[in-house]
Amino acid sequence: MEAALLLGFGDAFVTTVDLEDVRSTVAGDSQELLSFVLRICYSHFNRGIPKLLNHSRETRQRIFDLKYLKTREEVEAFKAWIVTLADPQGVLKRWWEHKLMHRWLLRGIIQCLSNISLEQWNTMEATTNLGEAQHAWNNSQTGISMGLIESFKKYEELDIRRAEEIEVRKSTAVSRTSRNEVTHRYASRTTRQTRMSEKARRAHTVDSTVAGLQTELVDMRRDLAVARNDAKTEPSTETAQHVHELEDTLADLEGKLKLANAEAKSSSSGRVRAPKAGARATTSNLPAQPADSPGPALSITVAATSISSELSLTTPASVADGTSDFVGARRASTRKRVQAESSAMTSIPSRKRQKKLEDPLAGWMMVDPDTGEELTGHQWVERYPEEFEKRYKKDHQRYIDYLAQLG
Repeated sequence: MEAALLLGFGDAFVTTVDLEDVRSTVAGDSQELLSFVLRICYSHFNRGIPKLLNHSRETRQRIFDLKYLKTREEVEAFKAWIVTLADPQGVLKRWWEHKLMHRWLLRGIIQCLSNISLEQWNTMEATTNLGEAQHAWNNSQTGISMGLIESFKKYEELDIRRAEEIEVRKSTAVSRTSRNEVTHRYASRTTRQTRMSEKARRAHTVDSTVAGLQTELVDMRRDLAVARNDAKTEPSTETAQHVHELEDTLADLEGKLKLANAEAKSSSSGRVRAPKAGARATTSNLPAQPADSPGPALSITVAATSISSELSLTTPASVADGTSDFVGARRASTRKRVQAESSAMTSIPSRKRQKKLEDPLAGWMMVDPDTGEELTGHQWVERYPEEFEKRYKKDHQRYIDYLAQLG
């Protein structure tokens, strides 16, 4: 926020404005012109905010959030609020007076005060970090802690070298990093942020749907409990029909909630199938045996060797060479049998992991038919276990399994 440079820019360009609507708004005021083109770096603005350790975290955070005020009314409320803060050293007062003294400063920080449209404002970078990163590269090429004359010479050499590289790029049409220019980095970051925002929006929509269905489900269960209580105290065709309608609605809501939960837990990545094991892969599962240990691997090798020797002694040369289809098939079947035996000897039965059951009464809200008191699912089951078993057979069995899991 170099005030002299910004004011000089405004004075130099205020007479060159050729857009009629901008010219009428600016009316020769160079500081007004800055509100059409200036957005101040948030990082540099934050560095100038006083520490204010004598104030609470909420107060300091509200000052930092000055940049994100949405309306002019919020800005006016902030102006009235900040002057009421305790400031024994006058640090906050001087900081705020500096912001008010330069008319263009707050307009370059807060979008609702600026003449830049919201779309263009969001297109511009909120910080100058990308440009600041150039300093580190310059320092790596020239060094630091140099004298004035030496630094001029170093930067002159760097500029000459960079100019030569640019000329080579123009003449050869080959860029050393063709996909790492500033425009590419801006485009990649914009695309990434857009996708993140879209994904967050979809996730928020799904979560809101699940929360809404859960609320409806709790209300429906409460209404159903009241309707059943009414049907029990005053049995009639209307009350029975009302209970059936509520039960159908409850079942429909449970189905919708199950689908919504499945969508909320789904992943955009697909399943990756495990590769199929080949016929020869079974022998690789044999455990390693010591050289002096007559284990299964040694016995299988001896058996296979004896079979091969027997075939070579009892068959003609053509058969031994594998030219006979019959013997080739016999060899293949023998090899498969040996491999199957080795696989059976080395296979270890795997234990299937038991799925953890969820509490089937979670979220239940019931009404005591005798007292009218609202009860949780567990309280209602403790008072009316027989009615629970009779009316909710599936939930009763799930509850029994859940208690067995808890031990």
